[in-house]
Amino acid sequence: MARFFRRNARLIAAVGVVVVLVGLMNLTSQERHHLTYIEQKTAEIMAPAQRWSYGLARGIRAWILGLGELRSIRADNLRLKAALADYEQLRVRLEEYRAENERLKALLDFKTAAPYPTVAARVIARNPDSWFSLVVIDKGQAAGLAKDMPVITPGGLVGKILKVTDSTATVLLLLDPESGVGGLVQRTRDTGVVLGRAGVTGTLRMRFFSREAKAEVGDEVISSGLGGVFPPGLPIGRVTRVEAAELGLVQSAEVKPAADFQHLEDVLVITSWPKAGGTP
Repeated sequence: MARFFRRNARLIAAVGVVVVLVGLMNLTSQERHHLTYIEQKTAEIMAPAQRWSYGLARGIRAWILGLGELRSIRADNLRLKAALADYEQLRVRLEEYRAENERLKALLDFKTAAPYPTVAARVIARNPDSWFSLVVIDKGQAAGLAKDMPVITPGGLVGKILKVTDSTATVLLLLDPESGVGGLVQRTRDTGVVLGRAGVTGTLRMRFFSREAKAEVGDEVISSGLGGVFPPGLPIGRVTRVEAAELGLVQSAEVKPAADFQHLEDVLVITSWPKAGGTP
């Protein structure tokens, strides 16, 4: 800054003199009605510089005001972004509440219509290594649950309780190869055992007791009630493929589950029912 003043000392001095003269002219002109010839000429000479300086001052003022407005716009933008993020989180929560409300309403309607006493529970854990084998629910012995109680959804049969603690229960899903339920083809009344398929997720296999079974693709499979573990009439799934044995006799069938195991969130546990005798 000091170097700038040294280099432009003469120009700065000249500008200063002109400013002083103009100031004196303004002061003296207030006492007179007419300017002198020298004052008129000086004013004419200084007019472009005055216009320039006035324009420069207006530009600087506008720039300063613009900076203030820009800061205000940026602050408003940040507030709007924060509000938008809050609204998006609220929208997501409301959508979750809506979906949960629909699930619970369907579960309540099913619980009301079910012919057996049930306890509602929520899935709280699934092991990625046993996604189609085991789930943990948030009810246990304190809610009256016990080993081997059937677990269902409005869609269909899910499995049975494998073990319980005071506040939780582990459910063995129908898709697990170690699970099994007595099945009945609703149309033909053919019976058999429905099992999970090792190495094949999302499907079941029904092995018929009789090789003369007349099952066809599209037939509904329900629980037979044989064996006393599951009550009769619970939806298990639908036949998607029939496998024939020798001489064209039916040996087994592939069954698509009625329950949605991919999106298992809320379930009902059947706590008691009239048990039938026999073995599946």
